[in-house]
Amino acid sequence: MIEFLKQPGVYECFWLLSGFLICKILSSMLGIVHIYRYVKNINLSCFSMIMITFASLVRGVELKKDIMVESEVEKLIIDNVIKSDCERLNTWKDAALQNLHTFSPIAFKELQETMDKKRL
Repeated sequence: MIEFLKQPGVYECFWLLSGFLICKILSSMLGIVHIYRYVKNINLSCFSMIMITFASLVRGVELKKDIMVESEVEKLIIDNVIKSDCERLNTWKDAALQNLHTFSPIAFKELQETMDKKRL
């Protein structure tokens, strides 16, 4: 086998093909890393969008409470309405985060685990 590689031109072709193969392997590996980072950024952006929307809705509930207090609605009614709104908002937030987790690729499931660890 070594005598075959020592022939004129074969040695250079061997290194050319080896370099081409290594280049293809490295580019595919770097492409996978790039896609991984891209999808992870998309998941983080979606998570941020859900949290920003949730915060806006909470501010809306607070504004609703202030308006009801200014309108002199009974405190018991205000408490029941606000409690119901908060329960629905939390249900919506949990469903949105669960859908984000469910529809993300399997390779990115550790993102949820990371968020759970930070929450504790």
